[in-house]
Amino acid sequence: MNEPLAEYTNTETQLRLSREDSLKDNFITKLKLYLSIARPDHWVKHIFILPGIILAMLLIPVWSANYKSNIILGLISACLIASANYIINEWLDAEFDQHHPHKSQRAAVSGQLKASVVYLEYFACAISGILIAYFISTLFLITSLTFL
Repeated sequence: MNEPLAEYTNTETQLRLSREDSLKDNFITKLKLYLSIARPDHWVKHIFILPGIILAMLLIPVWSANYKSNIILGLISACLIASANYIINEWLDAEFDQHHPHKSQRAAVSGQLKASVVYLEYFACAISGILIAYFISTLFLITSLTFL
């Protein structure tokens, strides 16, 4: 008599675990879609900022005590601001990208993303990048704002 109850409980537990795994997989899949429109794979291009920094350091020998951390923070800020631009561009160009053979497969075009989450992601990247720029210097902040 206890066997059917145990089997039912076991099946119920398996279904619950299966639903939890499915929700977890769905969340991870959605997260990857939202992160992909930020294009973190393009961040490597920001390495080309370094020659300009080195040239500026050679031309202006006045360095602050925290110049190394400012360089790292500056690169992070530039990456976040670039990602904010990628995100909003991806979303706003979705209608036009429908007609492109490759871009029509992207998540923003195919309707897999929610506008509210895309805008939240945009503002999170933009504000984070601007806040970091603010802590570096006023000139860096002004320069960063021109890229938004």
